[in-house]
Order: sequence, then structure tokens, then C-alpha cells
Amino acid sequence: MSDSNGINKKLFSLIQQGLNNPANTNTLFAENIDELEQYAATRLAQAKIKDIESDIELKKDYATGFLTILKVQLVAMNLVFVAVGLEWLKLAETTINIFMTGTLAEVFGVVFVITRYLFPKK
Repeated sequence: MSDSNGINKKLFSLIQQGLNNPANTNTLFAENIDELEQYAATRLAQAKIKDIESDIELKKDYATGFLTILKVQLVAMNLVFVAVGLEWLKLAETTINIFMTGTLAEVFGVVFVITRYLFPKK
């Protein structure tokens, strides 16, 4: 913020000097244009860095959430598998095969998509 205030004061000073002596306005601004461009470039770089940091944090949050959901789903799948094995749950063999295959395919697919999104090819 202090850089911004310094630049604002400098601009205000340049405007006042230009109003007081209109003949020197172009010279005054030309002398300070490099400093203003440097300030703008610095602010742009800071904004890009903040955007990248926010993006990384969002990716972490999504990955953590999806992986938690997948863990719960795998635990549920294993509980069903154990319940069927102990004959606490009676399901047709075809139903169990479809359930297990679908759950594993979903888990691998979601992990694949998350991995591709978090680590894109550069």
C-alpha cells in the first residue's frame, strides 16, 4: 500500500506542476513514465502470484474433498464385500460383481482426473 500511496502522491504532484506550468507537462510526465510502468508491472506480477497461490489452494481443497469421498466409498465397498462374505447380506453374484467393478472404475477414474488436473503436462 505504501508504494501505491507514494505513486499517487507523485502523480498528484506532477498534475499540480503541470497545471502551474503547462509548457513543462509533457517533460514532467515523460521523466516519470518509467517509474509508473515499473510500478504497474510490479502490481501485475503481484496479482498473478496471488492468483496462482489461490489456484493452488483451491486445487488442494478439491483434491482433499474428493479423496475423502473416495476413501468413504472404498470403505463402504469393503464393508459390503465383508458382509456378503460373512453372509450377513444376501446379494446375487452378478450384483456384487457389477457393484465392485463400478466402484473401482469410479475410484480410478476420479483419481486419474484429479491427478491430470493437479499436474497438467507442461
